[in-house]
Amino acid sequence: MWFLGFGGFHERDRTSRHGDGEQPSGSAAGAESRGTFSALRYRNFRLFFFGQLISLTGTWMDITAEGWLVYKLTGSKLLLGVVGVAGSAPLLLFSIWGGWLADHYPKRTVIVLTQSVSMVLAFILSAIVWLGVVRPWHIVLIAFLFGIVLAFDMPSRQSFFIEMTSRDELANAISLNSSIVNGARIVGPAMAGAVMAQSGIAFCFFLNGLSFIAVIAVLLMMRLPAHVWPAQKESAWKQALSGFHYLRGDFVAFSFCGRWSLRMVLRRRHARFCAGHPAR
Repeated sequence: MWFLGFGGFHERDRTSRHGDGEQPSGSAAGAESRGTFSALRYRNFRLFFFGQLISLTGTWMDITAEGWLVYKLTGSKLLLGVVGVAGSAPLLLFSIWGGWLADHYPKRTVIVLTQSVSMVLAFILSAIVWLGVVRPWHIVLIAFLFGIVLAFDMPSRQSFFIEMTSRDELANAISLNSSIVNGARIVGPAMAGAVMAQSGIAFCFFLNGLSFIAVIAVLLMMRLPAHVWPAQKESAWKQALSGFHYLRGDFVAFSFCGRWSLRMVLRRRHARFCAGHPAR
């Protein structure tokens, strides 16, 4: 779901850290980092940016088509909510272990694996819809499996920004990523509607599966430094307990995580409801 960027931006990545060239230091770096698109000077982030645009567009095509398919099969608004919860609940259950993977293993490797599994799931969904054998429980199961994959994908992807840019450009990179997240939420459903009208629902899922091939290719094209393995590997369970212990002692962090978790569940549920429930 990601694709290639341009070659017209200056390559200034730190060789020892980013494998892309030189990064100016001191005040020069600060001056150059004030542009709206300054993070795109880094080749790795440039690849990520344009690939992420395709990735998220495909994701919203999938969410829109999935919601419409559920409502078409059952006419049930309740089942639309069930599918949304099935895709969101794994984020609450498994993202802690996804964070452990991001801390202990190369982030690019983790993302490539999660994107590969997502590609297989998208093609399976496309195939059963095209063959006409899809049932509501198939959609709930695949949504749940997608949620598990996302729980392991998100921590690595979100912490990957610092490896693609630098600390000076981190805020700009996050802002640019937010802009394409919101842009894809507009473009993806519109494209899904056009594709469903012309080629059918199955083709939406097929295009989503194809977009993962571009993602994997872009990730493999990045030039990254060798991964530094941690000196000591703490078990995932022990690390999860230490995280819970920290949240218990920090009300601000606890309330933020609680709001974020609730927002993720409700946002995905609302997106599927809007996709599947025809306007009156």
